[in-house]
Amino acid sequence: MAPNELADWISEHATPLARTASSGSIDDPAPIRGWIGDSTDIVGLGETVHGAAEEITLKHRTPRVLVQQMGFRSVAWEDDWTIGLQLNEYISTGDGNLDALMSNVGSQWQCDEVADVLRWLRAYNDAHAMVQFVGVEFYYLTRSPAYDAVEAYVAEAASEQLAELQRHLEVIRPRPSGRVVLRALRPVRR
Repeated sequence: MAPNELADWISEHATPLARTASSGSIDDPAPIRGWIGDSTDIVGLGETVHGAAEEITLKHRTPRVLVQQMGFRSVAWEDDWTIGLQLNEYISTGDGNLDALMSNVGSQWQCDEVADVLRWLRAYNDAHAMVQFVGVEFYYLTRSPAYDAVEAYVAEAASEQLAELQRHLEVIRPRPSGRVVLRALRPVRR
């Protein structure tokens, strides 16, 4: 697409917002609701670049519309699953130190705007129905608790398959350094 064509397309399809600030009320949710349409299950949010304050702030406003006006009750964020568990504990119960938690999220999320989202979710949960939080970064499982949790679940639900699971996890389990060491896999013998 040529630059002029792109500019024309943006002008034709863009929906301006009155502001991006997340404080106070949501004064113009109609564009956000229009983008979401009739979805009641899953809404995915992306960004052009990690760490842009305006995009993170818009991502704060969007969950507010989804939760407050459309009844959504889960937020899945691009971060380690084990960090998601800790953040869920914080927003669900208030347990945990937000500053300490923020130091463990992915570096692209270590900013005031993300902390504001988490504070808002905590305050919302304190006064309303519960919103759950989960980390969903599939390639960022670099902490042992994720693997420990899977092993514990299989030990309880399908103990006869635990040894096989442990063999498979051994090749991808993070080492104490926090790094995943991939070993060469042997071919399957039939």
